[in-house]
Amino acid sequence: MYNLNQQFFVEATSNNKHLNTVSINHIANSIRTHGAGIINTTVNFTYQFLRRKFQVFSQFLYDEHIKSRLLKDLQHWREVKASQEYFPFERAEKFNRGIRKLGLTQEGLSYLDQFRGLITHIGNAMGYVRLVRSGGLHCSSKAARFIPDLQDVVSFVQLCEDASVSTGTTRAAENLDAVISNLTRNFNQDTDYFKLLVDVFASEMRDNKNNHLRNFYLIIPPLTVNFVEHIIAAKDNINKKNKSGAAFTDDGFAMGIAYLLKVLDQNSAFDSLHWWSGVRRKYISEREKVEQQRQSGSGGDDKLQQTLALTLSRLQQYQQEFELLYLSVSSARVFFRVTPLTSIVTPLTSIFSSFTPIVSPFPSKVPPITSKFPSITSEFSPLSKFPPVISNIPPIPSKVPPLSPIIPSITTIVSPVSSEIPPLGPPASPPVITEVPSVVPIAPVLLRVP
Repeated sequence: MYNLNQQFFVEATSNNKHLNTVSINHIANSIRTHGAGIINTTVNFTYQFLRRKFQVFSQFLYDEHIKSRLLKDLQHWREVKASQEYFPFERAEKFNRGIRKLGLTQEGLSYLDQFRGLITHIGNAMGYVRLVRSGGLHCSSKAARFIPDLQDVVSFVQLCEDASVSTGTTRAAENLDAVISNLTRNFNQDTDYFKLLVDVFASEMRDNKNNHLRNFYLIIPPLTVNFVEHIIAAKDNINKKNKSGAAFTDDGFAMGIAYLLKVLDQNSAFDSLHWWSGVRRKYISEREKVEQQRQSGSGGDDKLQQTLALTLSRLQQYQQEFELLYLSVSSARVFFRVTPLTSIVTPLTSIFSSFTPIVSPFPSKVPPITSKFPSITSEFSPLSKFPPVISNIPPIPSKVPPLSPIIPSITTIVSPVSSEIPPLGPPASPPVITEVPSVVPIAPVLLRVP
């Protein structure tokens, strides 16, 4: 389970008395021990993981049971949009309850529960990439703290030549200059891994042949209702003796929603639903009704007052969880904005270098980066057989080493899920996407720690 604010992972379940965690310090120590090569390995491993998850994601939205419900919600929203400002909360609740009629797993999970878990796994993978990147920066900053000024670095080779020292001392100065130059380059040139993982999937996922993905934003309201019910139950389990399914954070869902909205280019479409404002007004209205009943009720009816107090407490709890989810999704969407903050804000050094004008003009727009999308092929199978969903995606290349020898406690964070979402209907023919690169193209990261 991923925590967005403090950047750490917590083990979901364990038979031991303690849960394993992974934080920035763990990643920084691993990079210092094993080298910066694990950063590129992590990104490529995450790409292979996301490629398989997008296949299941596409198959779920292509199923007739899901597609028909989304089309009904789309038609209803178009009819009431002129008179109703917010997407109806009742439609989201009806969607969440209706999916349970299609069947449950042995653990009591509906297909929407499993789809929410799929999005959470995608978000956890993106959070892990962010964690590794932060660990690399942390490792670089700890190594660079002994350098007085990274902007004005003195050449030790030149000083040695001026002092006419021995050849061995000059070679040592050359090595020191190379290390300092590498640290300076790491601070000035930073790779945006999120942008790479968005661009490599975006072009094909937005193609016209994948029309079944265009209504993904309409399933987010029922997904949020499902998630709030899940996280409330998980937090309640913390205080129980049997802590199975207990959790206090699960921000991978928010990260996954933000990432998928960016890949599918549906941020504006989702914002047009005004979902969060509608949820807030809905719970405020219900709380006001309960408060009026409490004030107008007879003082001698203790059972009624107790029932109204419990109802009010439940409404406050649900409203709080929706607010927390809204803040988490909004924070995660910042990572996938169109233009990085560093490209639109003038550095302070350039501001103070000249007194006229005070603020430099904004730079020109960043040119778009074109890239070919890896494609994913998926086939539907009968529901009764429950076969593996992924059949024709090549395995992870053998040149990508596993991460378990480096950080033993993180293998469950980005490892493939054993039980995927089974198809809901009879065999169908989903659109075939071709040409999948084996490795996502990323720039090499050079990081040397003295």
